[in-house]
Amino acid sequence: MRPVIVILSVALALSGCVSGSRKPGGYFEDDGPHKEVPVDIASIPDAVPKWEPVEPSRSRAYIVLGRKYYPLTDATNYRQIGVASWYGKKFHGRRTALGDVYDMYGMTAAHKTLPLPSYVQVRNLDNNKSVVVRVNDRGPFLHNRLIDLSYAAAHKLDMLKTGTANVEVVALTPGKQPPPASDIVQVAPVEAIASDEIQGEPLTASNATSVATAAPSVATTATSSGKSIYIQVGAFGEAGNAEKLRTRLEQAEFKPVLVLPVQKADQQLYRVRIGPLDSAEQGQTMSQRLTELGITSSRIVSE
Repeated sequence: MRPVIVILSVALALSGCVSGSRKPGGYFEDDGPHKEVPVDIASIPDAVPKWEPVEPSRSRAYIVLGRKYYPLTDATNYRQIGVASWYGKKFHGRRTALGDVYDMYGMTAAHKTLPLPSYVQVRNLDNNKSVVVRVNDRGPFLHNRLIDLSYAAAHKLDMLKTGTANVEVVALTPGKQPPPASDIVQVAPVEAIASDEIQGEPLTASNATSVATAAPSVATTATSSGKSIYIQVGAFGEAGNAEKLRTRLEQAEFKPVLVLPVQKADQQLYRVRIGPLDSAEQGQTMSQRLTELGITSSRIVSE
């Protein structure tokens, strides 16, 4: 069993993302820009993905504010929708979780589980602006946020005034172009629930073709791009197993729960989704509840 690192909320080991005085995701006087901004932020180039070894010491499970996190060792195919926030001069010059000096005018970000270091493309779903940042810190740990951006990155995404934004985060591979925006946004592969009574087969965006089917009548909730947000909990080869999971979720008061047929090659699969949801932030909250039930493979999707 790998050791678990316990990190106190008052510690600075994970930089400002852990500090109890931090107010992630909002503009406030002591965290905004300096009176004289030293650079033309609009001209700051995006981070350029390059191969860097992942720090083994940064891949251990750790605990913050009573919750355990399991960092990834490989970000290949990572794609997720969630809420982004930002942090600025209050933590400018402090050490990040990777040991770098935080530069609010650099193109960097903090994430709870992506490898340190790694590179991601962050796209603001409200205005379609995007940036590429280097992940070198841990966080954010409050309000179910997905990623914490440097001041410069938030500026380029035009999210400083709002403090937060619904974003798509896609891991990048050095030497490859960022992938196009996807109708289904997820960490691939989507895994079925691992339990004795519910077994399923993984479903990935690359090998699945959706089949139009009748679904329960529910009010559609859409993002600004017109897409609806769901949580995909699992995919199964047997309809009965999907129905077992739906029953389990409904008993835990997750509603509405949908079972949707999907054709994969010559095999019929059944995916289980919760939604549509009001927002990506609601999806993050539900994902946390699912984790508490022992369901760790859920993913937020948008289509």
